[in-house]
Amino acid sequence: MSDLTGGCAVGATHTFNVMVAGRSVGTYAFVTGAAPALRRTISERYSFAGTPASGGGATSDAYTIRITAATTVCSGGSSWNWFPGGTASP
Repeated sequence: MSDLTGGCAVGATHTFNVMVAGRSVGTYAFVTGAAPALRRTISERYSFAGTPASGGGATSDAYTIRITAATTVCSGGSSWNWFPGGTASP
């Protein structure tokens, strides 16, 4: 993630909800520091009941992973954003 938050956002917790195939699997969060982190590496593990197969087998199935902000940055606190790419594994 790109993390340019600062100013009024220092000390604020930014929380994100994670969904796989439309089902909530967990959350993650970070706290804004005194200086922008610029690039945050997010590495999380979630345990959840199996997701029904969407196609031709466990190795060829595709699922949508959705990360949604559960909190906002204060006005004037700059911003965060996701870089394209990343990986997910079962």
